[in-house]
Amino acid sequence: MKAYILIQTGNANTHWTSLFLRGITSEAKSRGMETVSAESDGLTLPQSHNDAVAVLAIGSSFDWTVTVSKMLRSKGKKPILVGCANQNGLIASGFAVADYERATESLLDYFYANERKRVALFAINNDSPADLLKMKSFLRYDSRFTYNDIFYFRGQTKNVCESLVPLACNYDAVISANDVAALMLMQTLENAGIKVPQDIFVAGFGDITYRRNVNSKLTVATLDCVKAGTAAVDIYCKICKDPSLSYITVKMNCELDIRESTANTPFNCMPLPPKGGTRDKFDLFSDLPLTDMMLAEKILSECDALDIEIMRGINAGMKNADIAEMLHASESTVKYRVKRLIALGSLASRAELLSIMSSYLG
Repeated sequence: MKAYILIQTGNANTHWTSLFLRGITSEAKSRGMETVSAESDGLTLPQSHNDAVAVLAIGSSFDWTVTVSKMLRSKGKKPILVGCANQNGLIASGFAVADYERATESLLDYFYANERKRVALFAINNDSPADLLKMKSFLRYDSRFTYNDIFYFRGQTKNVCESLVPLACNYDAVISANDVAALMLMQTLENAGIKVPQDIFVAGFGDITYRRNVNSKLTVATLDCVKAGTAAVDIYCKICKDPSLSYITVKMNCELDIRESTANTPFNCMPLPPKGGTRDKFDLFSDLPLTDMMLAEKILSECDALDIEIMRGINAGMKNADIAEMLHASESTVKYRVKRLIALGSLASRAELLSIMSSYLG
């Protein structure tokens, strides 16, 4: 049995896609399944997928997921959307996704429990299915929240950061649509003399790897994309076994990881408060600093403790022989691992690796 996968064109090397694929390939292997992957613009079915009963589709664009779902159904294939929840405009046979709506509520519960009730929603991408769910949950949580409290991603993270700074006095907390943008926002606020967390709490979504390897201060609702990939294979097998199934949805729970960006303040449970535009498309990866962050997290996601120490040695200006001596490893091991790290990022040299990673190796 084969597991057929379609990936939105241009997304194959992103961190989130690699996590979904890790879960899919691991689960498929444990079931004795071969995986067949291809990139797609959503309009055409690769010839390699002609025999598929169902197809696992991974993409970050709402329009792409709608398009690929329609295309697959027109070809008699059962679309299973990975990382994308069931919502208006989407028709598929399966969904494996983090519970973004409940995660947004959990972050708001946490802020309210700590008397932070003037909240902004930051870096929302109107072409992201996940971000649309976060926005929906945010607006229904408290009738006082309006679209004016939402700061939209417009292709440049720097721009959305700078748009919030003059209005920061109106808020005592910010939820960022992703943790990469949150980290950039924290830096922008600090540069403007706005203290995190004293003046404003900042939290985000995600569990990008460099949070575990680098001293990240960001509070997040963690998302287990590997687990979502594993669940997607289970849905795939059920639907292939019984194509008459209408649809299956599996939602992954999110957990709060509380850190310094919210003063390490514990979550004291309190009763929930009363709950009471034109979509544009933007390239999530058009911003150079954001691209560097995503590449850094992709590299770190494949690193073990030795890799991290080797990169720290490079960052300190050490030669391979000195790094090897420090880590009680052979010089050939250090050389091999440096070469592997360069290849992971599709980089040209050791200097380029250092340029990308130096900011994340404190």
